[in-house]
Amino acid sequence: MSKIRLPGNRARSLACVLFLSACSYGPRLETSVITLPGRQLAIYGVRSYAHEKGLLVTGRVRRQAPLSRPIWGHLHVQGLFEDRRPPVTVDTRWGTLSPRGSPSVTFTAFLRTSTPLEIGSVRVEYRAAPDRQKPDRLD
Repeated sequence: MSKIRLPGNRARSLACVLFLSACSYGPRLETSVITLPGRQLAIYGVRSYAHEKGLLVTGRVRRQAPLSRPIWGHLHVQGLFEDRRPPVTVDTRWGTLSPRGSPSVTFTAFLRTSTPLEIGSVRVEYRAAPDRQKPDRLD
């Protein structure tokens, strides 16, 4: 017995998967956004989306000046609660900023928290140097 292949079956499956994955995050949240760009990197278009296990933060970065050298560093993303709890923090990188390609690239960060709707503002900061590691305790 031979398999019956329907044209477009694979395309329908892919469309269904993409539709369902788009629904896995909640609606866009209207959190205030604080961006702290550097002299080399601009941060813009930051948005946040609720999820049952945290907050998804997306945005774009671009070069401030038309430089062809690489930009080192990372983005330090913080979710600040309105009730002054300690912030939820994560570091992330962006895609490749090619001198010949697109002038901007996207970044994504996931802030894990059980109460994403209580985050009042999101802070995205460019840091050229790595964060200082906490020294190991000698007990």
